[in-house]
Amino acid sequence: MENSVLERINKVIYNNGCSITFLSKELGIVQTTLNRQIKGDVQLSAHTIEAFLHYFPNLSAEWLLRGKGEMLLGANRRPRLHSD
Repeated sequence: MENSVLERINKVIYNNGCSITFLSKELGIVQTTLNRQIKGDVQLSAHTIEAFLHYFPNLSAEWLLRGKGEMLLGANRRPRLHSD
């Protein structure tokens, strides 16, 4: 089963040990609104998704939105080999 954006958002919250209260203040989103979105009571807004991407600059938008690649930018990246 493919993970949803909401499941990935919850993974980010869990991995960073953040509370909804803390995040709502940091993201500038009303706590009850963020809480309802995180619980899945209402749909995640584009504003909330964008706020997560701005607050967590190493978070991959590709991973968050589509579930493709690694959660963090630069994770498991190998240096390119140059040939002369």
